[in-house]
Amino acid sequence: MKKFIVLPMLLIFLFGSFVGCANMGINLDTPEKKYLGARAELNLLLEEYIQLQGRVSDGDHAIAKEAFKAADLALDTWEMMLGKKDYDFSNDIRAWLNAKNIIIDIIRRVAK
Repeated sequence: MKKFIVLPMLLIFLFGSFVGCANMGINLDTPEKKYLGARAELNLLLEEYIQLQGRVSDGDHAIAKEAFKAADLALDTWEMMLGKKDYDFSNDIRAWLNAKNIIIDIIRRVAK
């Protein structure tokens, strides 16, 4: 019987804590989290590419290699500048997205 009382109480407490944090102005969408999401996505793309690389032409492989390098450089720069007030990460995001699109295009063509 105690289990049936404790679980709802715990859920109410956790929900109340979450709502309380949101109402206190704590920002859950930070540049740091955006960076970590982009880095995780690059790692996933690399894992997927590695599985398909045997079917990638030499020309596309050279393009993908440069795109991975460009994406890694953009994300490294973004990480290094996190926390600096005057830093505008829009150029690094743009470079990351351009490289990501190139990589995804190659993966899609090869995966068909």
